[in-house]
Amino acid sequence: MKWSHQQRAWIISIGVHMVVLLSISIPLSTQVKDPADISVPIHIQIIEKKQKQRVDAKKLVSNVGPPTAKKKPKPTSLPGDRLSPAIAQKVFPVYPKKALNNDWEGTVKVKVTVSKSGRPVSVRVISSSGHSILDRSFVRAIKKNYLFDPKRKMGKNMAGTIILSHTFSLKV
Repeated sequence: MKWSHQQRAWIISIGVHMVVLLSISIPLSTQVKDPADISVPIHIQIIEKKQKQRVDAKKLVSNVGPPTAKKKPKPTSLPGDRLSPAIAQKVFPVYPKKALNNDWEGTVKVKVTVSKSGRPVSVRVISSSGHSILDRSFVRAIKKNYLFDPKRKMGKNMAGTIILSHTFSLKV
């Protein structure tokens, strides 16, 4: 009997599969051991039991009273508090015409007292620009156009002071 190419391939495939199955099953059957033969190391630590100390009945009574609840410290500030006023609205001062014509420049530094409502109450020149017309222009701008967020402590608005400065310069 003559076998076709497909029949020969099929017989070879069956033979190969049988050899593979036998080679896998033989080592598995030899590796199975009796559970009684398996030994597992166990670490044992011996702890000595201490004898209880005898408590004297007089020591059980103490002069200390029941525990008291701790008092929570009062907060010193709240979210949104400000240490000093902050500028809310700002308008640059007008450069006086006389100062422009004479090329006057300088830096003015002022101390502004701010009310609870955020308005400037008083403006005092700390450091002059060297030209009173420039100083007056900056003071006028603060009094007429500036608004502030007042100092706030524990959620309440308070009067406070802030130091501001402005530099008049012809350089762009």
